[in-house]
Amino acid sequence: MRAVAYVRDLRPKEPFAPSKVSLATSEPAWHKDASHHVLAQHPSPMRTTLATICGLVAAVFLIFVLEATGHLLWPPPAWMDASDPESIRRALPLLPLGAVISLTAAWILGTFTGSWLGTLIARRALPACIVGAFVASSALITLFLIPHPIWYWIVALVLVPLAAYAGALLACRKIAKPS
Repeated sequence: MRAVAYVRDLRPKEPFAPSKVSLATSEPAWHKDASHHVLAQHPSPMRTTLATICGLVAAVFLIFVLEATGHLLWPPPAWMDASDPESIRRALPLLPLGAVISLTAAWILGTFTGSWLGTLIARRALPACIVGAFVASSALITLFLIPHPIWYWIVALVLVPLAAYAGALLACRKIAKPS
């Protein structure tokens, strides 16, 4: 019974009548108000692609800025060579907790912001999935290249996808609100 009522709500306010066909476009008059139309709810692939690129750029930029800020606040040891994974592995236990938390926060906030922006521009959640997958795969590569404690694996691989979901959810709520 509820499904039938829902289907009725999707129908246009004015049913199609042959007398209401516009001669210029051969479309019904109610078709000009495309808010009910299925295609009006799906953005173009170009818009989705550009939104995904914007979301990725925003995520990578924010992660870079927050990681750089963390390195300024908690500089790594002077003997550490950033190009040597073994040197980083030896220095990782010596870093203060604030440095490790700032790195995790950079990944989470970058993912959230990129997902939110991509979803807001595209008006769909696909860019959030792509941004989340990109940051999670980048985090996974980093975790494989530089040994981290097991808790860091769990935090990075659980909270990064959750941040992408939260960014998409917040953007979808903003899109759904009438202006």
